[in-house]
This record gives sequence, structure tokens and C-alpha cells, in this order.
Amino acid sequence: MKRPLWIVGTPFAITMGAAFFVDGRSALLLSAALLATAVLAWLTVRSRREPAVILLSMAAAFAVYSLHCETTVAPFARQMGGEVAIEGIVTEVTVDSRAINYTVEARFPDAALPKASVLLRAYGEVAATEGDVIRCRGTVTPLSSGYYRNRGLAARCNLVGELERVESDGYRFARARLAIRAYFRGNLYAGLPGNIADLVGTMVMKIGGEPDASVRSHMGKSGIAHLLAISGLHFSLFTTFILAALRKVGLPRRIPELATLLAGVAFMVTTGFSPSIVRAFVMFAVMTIGHMTFRRGDGRNSLGLALLAISIVRPGWTQGIGMWLSAAAAYGILVSGDGLSRWLFRRLKGKSARYNRFVWGLASAAGVSLGAYLFTLPLLALSNGWISLLAVPANIMIAPFVMPLILGGIACAVLPGGSLLGRVCAVVTQFCARFVLAVSETLAGLPFAALTLDALWKGIFLVAVGVGVGILLWRRPPKRAAAMLAMTAVLLFCIGLVGEQYGQERRVELVTLEGVSGAVVLRGREAVVIGTPDRYEVSALVGYLEYRGVGQIAVLADPAMAAQMDSGLLRLGGRYPIRTVLGPEDAYIRDQAARALKGVPVYSAQGAQVTALGGVEIVADTDTVRLSIGDRALTITGDGLQPADLTPQFEPTGAILYGETRYHLPL
Repeated sequence: MKRPLWIVGTPFAITMGAAFFVDGRSALLLSAALLATAVLAWLTVRSRREPAVILLSMAAAFAVYSLHCETTVAPFARQMGGEVAIEGIVTEVTVDSRAINYTVEARFPDAALPKASVLLRAYGEVAATEGDVIRCRGTVTPLSSGYYRNRGLAARCNLVGELERVESDGYRFARARLAIRAYFRGNLYAGLPGNIADLVGTMVMKIGGEPDASVRSHMGKSGIAHLLAISGLHFSLFTTFILAALRKVGLPRRIPELATLLAGVAFMVTTGFSPSIVRAFVMFAVMTIGHMTFRRGDGRNSLGLALLAISIVRPGWTQGIGMWLSAAAAYGILVSGDGLSRWLFRRLKGKSARYNRFVWGLASAAGVSLGAYLFTLPLLALSNGWISLLAVPANIMIAPFVMPLILGGIACAVLPGGSLLGRVCAVVTQFCARFVLAVSETLAGLPFAALTLDALWKGIFLVAVGVGVGILLWRRPPKRAAAMLAMTAVLLFCIGLVGEQYGQERRVELVTLEGVSGAVVLRGREAVVIGTPDRYEVSALVGYLEYRGVGQIAVLADPAMAAQMDSGLLRLGGRYPIRTVLGPEDAYIRDQAARALKGVPVYSAQGAQVTALGGVEIVADTDTVRLSIGDRALTITGDGLQPADLTPQFEPTGAILYGETRYHLPL
């Protein structure tokens, strides 16, 4: 059987991801049924062993998931709603508009619960920072989505009472890792400007603050948002540089490989064991050990082993799109990257050796980018609901700058900012980062840079991909027929995308964003914002509006804006053009808002009526906003609108992006 680890690991990981939709007992029954089917297939289909091995792998995945439920999920389920004592070390602190979220490596002294990472949710002032050992009590609540399980969290706890910081000699490994990250963060911000340090810190080690929403939006539209996620690209560039440098020194055989493996472990620990980094490390370790023992490596076998190990050790990682995007990109590079590079090189090569070296570098970057993007495109379209049409040219343009950017960023984090070498690395890193930002901003501004898929076109795309792949794999038609099939699928998909984009210009949508109060009504390139976001929410709102291609906020309707005028409204007006504001009855507050917004008309929302969004009449009152076209109307509450308030009236549609929920309004 060729590539046994690939045949075992891939179905195991896929089955583990699907197992989270059933409980532990049902998973055990499914495991028994698959085991019986595998034995039957083994006895009846003697010519091919692959079907039986795949069924055995699926049965093992369900059995491992059942064990995971019994040891991790079930204990927290039995404590659901109960109050428990929590003691542990804080590994991450985030603040949103509603609460403070502490990620805690916790133990539970008074409950029969295993050691686990939990999300502790609190209100008020920040009472602890990264590296603090805390003691408190909390109420166990269920995790809201697979996003938290993908981060390795077992449960969410709401803080009860006060949070107490205590002295402890334990948690040495976690403290050492956090101390190293704090040292790297200090060096990075000492050597680079704040906005560049935010970008580089996110790219190289997930240290520092998040880049602006506009930066994330531009990089997403231009198809280079993968740079913001610690992935196999970062790991491969780092290990390739270390290995090449050690070999240049002339060290004895196997010493460079062993040293690079240790450097890979250090990089993996420092970056926080993300799924893509662990996947890349396992593949690199297998290939390196094979090379050291004079065995020929196989990329797909290594990928299968990585998926198998990840699924057994961290089953929750199979719930996140990050691991699957990483695996799909790696598979695309293994299967088609080299072939695409050579195909491009044959068509672009010339007679000059120097020119051909340049062309080979360009063709290699294009082939790897195209191979990875083609295999991740279905996952991007089906999960996020949007695709970038400029991903390949954007990645080719930035390819010469990615390696110096990532390696320079790592050097800036490791070296003290005041040293000569640190300053040189900071100059190179800053130049490369500004070039990447300029490319993303320029390409994101082009028409049709990114297109959004609705649920219907997701289904069409899924069917087209499934049919095409099925025919190519099982029927094995001639190359001409396969090319015609691929061209037809691409043509139909592009027609559907253009039709969907045209439909978005005519459709009225109400959107609520996770972590942003109020709501947004969209039609074409105009938006109506209902409720004023606070200062912590403005960046998320602006980033989302830029992603959707909104040119201006036609109306901001908030009858009770006084509380946010000094922060949210002024920040929003400074970062996005506003045409009209419907504010409170208080003339003094309206006058202050008009002065601050410099010429934007501010009217009282009491009985105000304006027309926007291509014919939608907006009538505001003291606490409601009414949207109407002809005899069709919808009244929504402008203060504290939440998705739960709308779900009984309209089924949510569209994708989850920026934590959004979309509602197509009957207007």
C-alpha cells in the first residue's frame, strides 16, 4: 500500500472534525459500526486494502473522540451552571466592548475536573496581566463555538466575586514562555514604529497589538491575509534560513539538522503551538530525520502523520479552519507547486543564464502561491464566503520581500533595539513592511478585488468542485475533456460571482457585528449605521465597511448619542465620511456634534425623515428607526440591537466574517 500514513491520517483527521457533531456515546456506536464494515471490506475486497484501512482509521477517530468526551468534555458538562474554584496562570488578556477575557491554564481544587485551559470572562477593571497566577471562583458555561475549542479551551467560566492574584512557584514552563514573549515584544516596539510593530509582531510571533482594521481589510481583499497568521510559511522560511546558515559554516553532517530541529521547537513554543506551526514542524521533523537516516522522504506521508498526531493530541483543533487551510495549502504545494513552477519557467525562459535565474525565482514563487491558493480556494469560499481575485499577482509582487520581512522581524524581536545590528534589521524590516502595505492597499482599491459569496453560490461552488474532482479522479477522462470541464466550471463560477455581486448592489441587508453595538444597513456602496459605536468598536466597524466596499455612511441614526459623542462618534467621523446624522432632541448636544464633525448636518431624530440607500426612507424617533420602501417597512430598535432580537423575524444568511450575521431585509 503506497503512502500508508497519508491514507490513515487524512480520513482520521476529517472524521475527528465531523465527530464533534455527535456525543461520545453515539461516536462509540459509530466506531463499532465502522469497525465491522472495515472487517467485512478486508475479507471481501482482497485486491485493494485501502477501503478497509480508511474505514479502520475512521473507526479509530470516533473511538478517540469518545475517549476525549469522557475525559475532557463530560466532566465540564456535569459541572455546567455550577460554581467552581479556579487557580491558574493567565496566558492572555483581551478586552472587548463588553467584558475582559482571561485565558487561564487552570486547575480546579474543589471539583473533579481535569487541568485545562479555560476562558474566564469578567467585568470592570483589568485585575491581572499575562504571567500572573490567580485564584477565583467562576460559573461554568458552555463554549459558544468551535473557535474556542480550536484554541484548545475546554470551557468558559464567568467570574463570581473578586479575582485574587497570588504568589506561586509553579507554572515554570508557562512563565518562562511568557517572559520570553514579553522580552521579544519589548525589543520589537523599541526598534519599530507602533503601527509597523503591530503588523510585524502579528506576523512573526503573534506578539503585540493587532493591526488596524483597515490593514486587515486591505490584506484580505488583496489575498495576502495569510501573512497575518503564523503558518507553515513562517516556519519554513525560518528553518530554511537556519539550516542554510549552519551548513555554510561547515559543521559536521547531522549537526545542522539537529540544531535546526531544536530551533524549530523553540519557534513553535514561542509562537504558542498554533495548529499550522505544529503541522509544519511535524512534517519538517519527519523529512529531516528521514534525510539524516538516509531515507527518502515523502511529503504526503509526512502530512498524513502530522494530521494524525494533531487530531489525537488536540482534537479541538479540527474544529478550526486554520488547520484545514494549512493542510490544504501544504497539499497543494506538494501536488502542483513544482509542476506549475516548471510549466511557467518553460514558457518564460530565455537564453541568458542570469535572466533564467530571475525567471526561475519568479516562476517558483508563482507556482507555490498558485498551488496553495487553488487548493485553499474551496475552503475560503465555503467558510468565509469571499475570495480574492488578486491573490496570485499580489503574492508574486511581494514574494521577494516576504523572507526579509519575516526574518528581519524575528531579528528585531531577538536583538536589542539599541544595537547596531538591531537598527539595521529594523530599517530592512520597516521598508519591506511598508512595501507589503502599499501593495495591499493599492490592489484592494481596484474594482472587483474581492467578491462575496452568498449561501446559494456556496452550494453551487461546492457541487461544481465535487463533480469536477469526482470525474477527474474516477473517470479519468482525456486531458482535453478534463480541461474543458475545468474551464466550464470556472466560467459558471465567475458568472455566478458577477451575478451575486450585482445582486448585492440591489439588495438591502441588515448586518450585526460581534463586539459592535447597534447595526448596519447596507445597499450597494452606502450604509446606514444605527447606534453609535464606542471607541473600542470603531476600528472593527470601519474595517468591515471598507471590506464591503462602502463609500460613505449615508445616515448615522442614534437618538441617544450623548454618551458616545466624545469618543465613538468623533472617531468614526474622523475615519469614515458621514453625510447626515440623526441625533438626540437636545439642541446643545446636536450643535456640539455638528461642530466636531465640521459641516456634517445633525438633525433631531424626533420625527426626522431622510432618504438614502437608493430610495429607502428612514424615519427616526426617540428610540426606534423605521426603514421603508413603498408599502414595505421594518422598524428596529436603535439602542443595543443584538442578533437574537432579529432571529425570530428573519433567518440569518451569508458568511461569518468580522463576526458578522447578515439579514436580507424584505424591502
